[in-house]
Amino acid sequence: MRATGASTTRWRSGYYAAQDYPEHLRRIRFKYPTSDQTLGFLTHNTRWSAATIAALYKSRWQIELFFTWIKQHLRNEASPPQGAGYLPA
Repeated sequence: MRATGASTTRWRSGYYAAQDYPEHLRRIRFKYPTSDQTLGFLTHNTRWSAATIAALYKSRWQIELFFTWIKQHLRNEASPPQGAGYLPA
């Protein structure tokens, strides 16, 4: 992967925003080399390169898609439903 575009550091300027999250944020823009799609990421990590952070987000997204597929295609009949309104029969 190759990250193109800017990697900028931002801080929160409002009183409540700075109070809720006082650390600086880094915005990374990643453009796919095979298409014109550009993705943006916010992170507080300033040591890693933009390409490394984009690769981590890509890996994480693949994991999320895998778990979504599991939820849609596999049935787990061994465990009973759980929740506040569940009463066993």
